[in-house]
Amino acid sequence: MSAVSRRALLSAGGVVGAAGVLGMGADAAQAAPAPRATFGLLGAQLRIVGPQARACVGDSITVRGVLHRVARGPAIGTVFKTGTVLGTHETSDSLASVESHLFQLDDGTITGTGTVTDEGVGAFTITGGSGRYAGARGTYVTRQCADHSGGGTAEYTFILR
Repeated sequence: MSAVSRRALLSAGGVVGAAGVLGMGADAAQAAPAPRATFGLLGAQLRIVGPQARACVGDSITVRGVLHRVARGPAIGTVFKTGTVLGTHETSDSLASVESHLFQLDDGTITGTGTVTDEGVGAFTITGGSGRYAGARGTYVTRQCADHSGGGTAEYTFILR
């Protein structure tokens, strides 16, 4: 068998063919699909409905807030969150809660589930949607801070696939 340059191999067989020849397997050669859409939302007036005192492991919390596309812009929807406390600042766990989110927007809904650290940073999987977001899949990250007075805020960055 004659020696074949890497450039010729990639040109002839594409990345998947080259990956197979190089022993990487098809899964390693397939990158995540390019984002169909990336956008951000801002949460405001986030209010915790739940334990008024410090939350304990196992407590349920519910949060509701208003959604905007830009700061001080018109409201475009509502966010609803439910969660279970997994750790607190007093524990060594950095994982604070597991949460489910519902983003009720003017043009449809997006649902997601994921975890949040005790610093309020979360990573979520989009589990579905309706209206404009019917069949939605992808991920989003959040930086959130809710309180009992309704003065909490959040930033959500979505990547739809």
